[in-house]
Amino acid sequence: MLEHIKLLFHKGSSRGDQPDESVIVAAIERVVDGTDPRLRLIGGYKRKLRKAVTRALAYTHRLVETIPPPVEMGRKTFAKDPYVYAFFASTERLQEVFSHSRSLKEFFQRPENTALNECYAFLIMEKQEKRIFGVEMDGEIVKRDVPQIAVNFSGHRLIAPGAAEAATRQELRERAFNQLVECALEKILSLRSRKQELEKQRNLLKVKLRMLRTEHRGLESRVDEEIADNSAVVATRRQLADIEQQLQDSVADLRTLDDYIHQVSKVLNHPKDYLRLKKTSMQFNRMGIKLDKSSSGQGEEIILVELELGQRGRARTAVGVLVRYPRDELMPTKHYLEKVERYVSSSR
Repeated sequence: MLEHIKLLFHKGSSRGDQPDESVIVAAIERVVDGTDPRLRLIGGYKRKLRKAVTRALAYTHRLVETIPPPVEMGRKTFAKDPYVYAFFASTERLQEVFSHSRSLKEFFQRPENTALNECYAFLIMEKQEKRIFGVEMDGEIVKRDVPQIAVNFSGHRLIAPGAAEAATRQELRERAFNQLVECALEKILSLRSRKQELEKQRNLLKVKLRMLRTEHRGLESRVDEEIADNSAVVATRRQLADIEQQLQDSVADLRTLDDYIHQVSKVLNHPKDYLRLKKTSMQFNRMGIKLDKSSSGQGEEIILVELELGQRGRARTAVGVLVRYPRDELMPTKHYLEKVERYVSSSR
């Protein structure tokens, strides 16, 4: 079934970015497996999920297509390519990141890839910007304590290695679609958790109300009437009524399996709310200092892909770029282990 998703859009279509029928069917089953297999018990579940799944597939296709062409990484490009020397402090660090990547090692170890001289992948990083005071040249004048922004990239991670750019983009589409499925599952789990939390609050408020009444047990009936007007009792009853209403609404969200399909479709019908990608440009110098239009220094421009995974306000963020890397620059396993051992020994 997943093989159909891996072939996403490969057959072409007269409808632009609309996927092949077999892909849609396979993607629907992927959604059901990834959220709640009980959805297959619903008559016509494929028909009910079809529109949302098709929209999500088309969205992930367009999203990946916006990623710029790959950047060649390696010792030869380090000195002249602003992307390479912006992301890595040295050629040694670049070699370590690619050589230590489990996904790259597993990729090259596959029998069908033994003859490959290079591979493509998507490099994901975290970008940090820090305000500092540095030195800047203005003609022949050296300015000191100039406010600057230093840019640093860390947490390098390589995903979706492929024998060609198209293969890497294809896996990125699959990963993007799977991300939306995970978001749909998270929404269902969140609704379940919310229901459980409301039930817990309702039980606690019922206990509290019972205790307030028990405190005055045995008093005159007239006093009981006064208790009914007691501010603590009134407040507790209001809170309990509010919780009861929220609980009814929560139960309605997942009352039947059709409600589950509705919640899943809400995510897939609005993929931009859960997965976003945008291109941004940044200009900086060889020292890693971010430049703006008013800066007097010479700099280079790079275009980054900013990723946002998850709902707005709670999204995980990162930057990424497509890369191409030569196989012969990977460090031998023995050499890498010896380097790690020397580092560990020196840090003791």
